[in-house]
Amino acid sequence: MSFPHGQQNPSTKSAKGTPASKEPADLNKTIYEYSAEEEMEEEIITPVVSSPTKNETPEKRMMGFNIQKSPSQKQQDYIQELRRTIVRQGKTISDLEFDKDYLEEELKRKNVTIKNLEQTEMKNEESDEDDEAGMRAELKKMKKKLEEKEIEVLELKDILDSKENEIENLRNELAKKFKSTGEAPPLFSAFSKQIDEELCSMTENH
Repeated sequence: MSFPHGQQNPSTKSAKGTPASKEPADLNKTIYEYSAEEEMEEEIITPVVSSPTKNETPEKRMMGFNIQKSPSQKQQDYIQELRRTIVRQGKTISDLEFDKDYLEEELKRKNVTIKNLEQTEMKNEESDEDDEAGMRAELKKMKKKLEEKEIEVLELKDILDSKENEIENLRNELAKKFKSTGEAPPLFSAFSKQIDEELCSMTENH
């Protein structure tokens, strides 16, 4: 369609003459809402979440989720991820407690060995054997062995303390995670029996 000389197509003029700043302020919002409506019409499929990396947190992983999910869906995804983290950390706590129990038994055995060495040493000191030089050499060996065992006991106690601190830190971390989601009371307490029960129930529910 032709127009008189000097006149332009009104639609062309409008399109070229309208600055970018004059575009509707809610254009992006309108597109977003339209896409969201289309999304709601489709079947909602729970995304398959891969195992987290070493330094990855549930909060970081949420950044990769579909931005068009409703707040309640995002909260459910977040809670599910927390539950996976809790199961893994609960398993770690159980392993640590197992190590701790083993170390405590080892400590008891070493203490018994020390007690037996001390009793033998006392008997040898009271003995009236003729070979005094040989007895002294034997006593010297026993004292050295006793000192080595005592050092091992001290090292074991240090390891036990570190295990207890690690367990306590994990428990506190789990309690904070539950508190952040509004779930109460925390599923994990200071007792390993309750930890085992919660782990079993979580495994059965999933």
